[in-house]
Parts: sequence; structure tokens; C-alpha cells
Amino acid sequence: AALGLAQLENIERKLFAKRSLAKSYELAFADSDSVAFIKEPRNCAGNYWLNTIILHSCDVELQDYILKRLHEDGIFARPVWEPLHQLDPYKAYPRDELIQTESLAPKIINLPSSVRLVS
Repeated sequence: AALGLAQLENIERKLFAKRSLAKSYELAFADSDSVAFIKEPRNCAGNYWLNTIILHSCDVELQDYILKRLHEDGIFARPVWEPLHQLDPYKAYPRDELIQTESLAPKIINLPSSVRLVS
């Protein structure tokens, strides 16, 4: 409980830092023809726990290139988590068609999101 209370004491500062980082990402990708930064929906206030970009087309080579360049520059980014229904323990279970999930997964890259990235 003490740890949770200590975190809550800094919540406003952390949310401000997260939103500042997200704004930096949004500006960095604003003019891109290949990538879009995923922003919070209108009339919502997200916490930007995770900052994400999405490729405009399903281009695994572009995704790999972006990840490679980021890693070379010391920036750890990763593709989105593999959809659960594609993981071995869950493949045999019934489900609806997940067309959106399957089309989006190869286009998403998660960016560093730590509050420590904002000075």
C-alpha cells in the first residue's frame, strides 16, 4: 500500500511527462508518409502508458528496417505483442475471425515510453 501511495504522490508529474513524450512522438511523425503515431481519441485523456506507431501499409520489410535503425541508434522499440490467438497454448480454442487483429499486428511498433525519457 505504501508503494502505491508513493506512486500516486507523483502521478501528475508522471502523466505530464508521458503526455510530453507522446507529443514529441506525434510531432516527430507528423510529416511521415509511411507511419502514423497513434494519438488518444478526441474528448479523451489517455495516459500514454504505451506509445505506438502504425505503418500505413502491411510492410514487414519496412517494419524490420525501422526496428533495425532504432536499435542501431540505441532506441529499444519492438513490434506489437503477438496476438494471443496465434500463441501455441491458444491456437486450438474457438474464436471469431480476427481480421482486424491479424491485419494490424504486422504494422504496429511500440516505442519507448518511460517517463525518464522526458527531461
